[in-house]
Amino acid sequence: MLTVVALYRNGYRDCDVAAEQTIRQICALPAAGLTTTLIRQVLPCGLADGATG
Repeated sequence: MLTVVALYRNGYRDCDVAAEQTIRQICALPAAGLTTTLIRQVLPCGLADGATG
């Protein structure tokens, strides 16, 4: 799992700022032409703490 988010009864999700940034990167990278396999390989480089999560 990428990150832990809170799921509310109304269907909304809540996550911290770092998780939101990671999710935004994952959504933007395919638009730049990266495959999901490549994203999985390069994403830890884009994380602030270098975690491979």
